[in-house]
Amino acid sequence: MSDQAEKKQVVLTGGAAVTAIIPTDFDQVWKFARYALVGGFVPASLTNKKNGDEATAAAAIAIMSGAELGLKPLMALRSIAVINGRPALYGDGIMAVVRQSGIAKDIKRGTKLVDGKHVGFCTATRKDTGETLTVEFTQDEATRAGLWDDRPEVDNMVWGEQRGQKVKQGTKKNDSPWYRYGPRMLMWRATHWCLRDLFADVLAGVMDETEATEVIANSEPAIVEQQAQLSPPSPPAEEPEEAEVEETATEAQGAAQAETRPDGPPSPPDEADEPAGLDYGLIFSAFESALAEAKDEGDVEQAWADADFEQLFADDEDSMATAMDMKLRRLLAFHPANAG
Repeated sequence: MSDQAEKKQVVLTGGAAVTAIIPTDFDQVWKFARYALVGGFVPASLTNKKNGDEATAAAAIAIMSGAELGLKPLMALRSIAVINGRPALYGDGIMAVVRQSGIAKDIKRGTKLVDGKHVGFCTATRKDTGETLTVEFTQDEATRAGLWDDRPEVDNMVWGEQRGQKVKQGTKKNDSPWYRYGPRMLMWRATHWCLRDLFADVLAGVMDETEATEVIANSEPAIVEQQAQLSPPSPPAEEPEEAEVEETATEAQGAAQAETRPDGPPSPPDEADEPAGLDYGLIFSAFESALAEAKDEGDVEQAWADADFEQLFADDEDSMATAMDMKLRRLLAFHPANAG
């Protein structure tokens, strides 16, 4: 090799600092979101069944929500989940936000055994005020909350023929994260509560994805129960006078309708509350099987898209709530805090 060729060689050096690309205006955020979407770096749980500009908008909003918490764009896409229209952070996302804020002086967390039972704990200290907070979440508390279940097998509840009803059909393997990673789940719950209480100014009310999922899953039955309580009571059967008055009013109303209605057979009763031809047991069992086969969040979203519950249960809020609860509980199994 000649001396001239050696002089033209470029010397490569390593060790330079690597920095993230940070958008500075909305146009850059939109372009970044578009590139991330095309490159397959946007989780299916964010885009759901959205396409085109709708999917890009969902990714862009996640990036901007993360920016408010100090997260870089790709970290925001990895850490933010949207639960019922509100942003929530996966377990490691909350830790990242608090550590990057520069306000946390120290965070210690772990598990311990107290009287033969597991206890998750977290102790954190603020650098600016010196405040220290310790939060524990015990196995007994998880049991009372209906989270802890140490049975290796649980009842296998399958959907019956009637809407919204499940019947027992043998047993199945307990695949709950609270069974598989019980002590770890206790630690994460204690960590989330500790960081949210001590660093409320940093997290700005953002919940962790696990708890947000549980809140949504547990809120639907309460709403249904409240609506049932507000329904007016039926008139008492032991008062014949009121019954006779009601019967007379009904007859008068029927006579008035007969005068105004043209000749022909009577209209069939409204069956909107009970759609004809739907086999709820088959529908929910098929969805449950698809969720059981899901390997990641993308598979869960694909199973949801294939079921097309928005169209199938467009006028059936109870069944839609049941399907959403099944989806959220399966997504919970893929929570990053549950891994390993």
